Amino acid sequence: MKQVLDSFDHFFHDSRVSSSCYHQLIHRSFVGQMEELLVVDAQGHVHSACLHWDGFPRRLWELLSAAGYLQPPVYDGHEFVEDGVRRCSVTMVIPQHPLNGWEPIVTQMVGHYLLDTWELTAMRAMTTFCSLRPLEVVLTAFGLFPAPDPADPLWLDRMAHVDVVATLDPVGALRTTAMCLDGLYRLHTYQSYAVAQLVDHAQALHLAVQLRDGQLQEASTELESRATLIAQLHGQVHELQDTVSDRDATINFLEDQFHDLQLEMDEAQGQLHAIQHAQDALHAPPDEMQVDEEDEPQEIEGFSEMDSEDQAPQPAPVEVHTPAASEASVNM
Repeated sequence: MKQVLDSFDHFFHDSRVSSSCYHQLIHRSFVGQMEELLVVDAQGHVHSACLHWDGFPRRLWELLSAAGYLQPPVYDGHEFVEDGVRRCSVTMVIPQHPLNGWEPIVTQMVGHYLLDTWELTAMRAMTTFCSLRPLEVVLTAFGLFPAPDPADPLWLDRMAHVDVVATLDPVGALRTTAMCLDGLYRLHTYQSYAVAQLVDHAQALHLAVQLRDGQLQEASTELESRATLIAQLHGQVHELQDTVSDRDATINFLEDQFHDLQLEMDEAQGQLHAIQHAQDALHAPPDEMQVDEEDEPQEIEGFSEMDSEDQAPQPAPVEVHTPAASEASVNM
């Protein structure tokens, strides 16, 4: 209930609808009666007969009471937000007539707030009732109320005999006409407020869309620049991959060369060690030389013995005695 009252209070204090003392008086009398005339259920639906101000709901009840209805219809309304826009749905049922057995008339309208939707629903219900029950309004000012179909022959006939209505009840006809004009003014005021809020909402959305468009444009430009940078980096990566491949091939070639050089170096070191060993043997001390010489004759002697064993025995040489040899032996 407090939320509904706050909504009404905000409506009446808006600068676009409270510029006159008339609306300020309505506000004081309207809000003061709300707690007694409204019922809010657990689902947040507001139920009311809407007789707490002079509008179309009260004009409708005057019409229905004159037609023999005993209780005013109850309006069931609830406000909601649809796609970011504040909306209100109101359903009102004119019950079955207690004497004539007329079928109930159900009217459902969608507006923006409870105030304008209540008025709109009552006005639509009045036009529907007048079109369905023409005999009940033929001699009243309500019969002059605009019909849903401008070409309705019954309505055209009533308009052609408006002087009859003025003659039968001039004061009542004038009063009803004035009160209907007041209801139209109220409805226009409420709808103007709703339209003004829709315009503000549309402007805010337009600014938000423009801001988003600018952000999207900036993001698109940034994405394009990043795409260009990524393409450049891809090119650099390919170049680096080619460079790495060339270097890997060079490294493999150098490793093969290094392996060949290592083998050659090992071979050269072996030859170097052999030469060094030979030089060391040539420059060895005398003792080592004697040992080598002693060993060598034995080996030679052994070799000669083996050779002598293998060779055939030779005959002893025959000594020849010459006179000189004889003389020498004598002298000795």
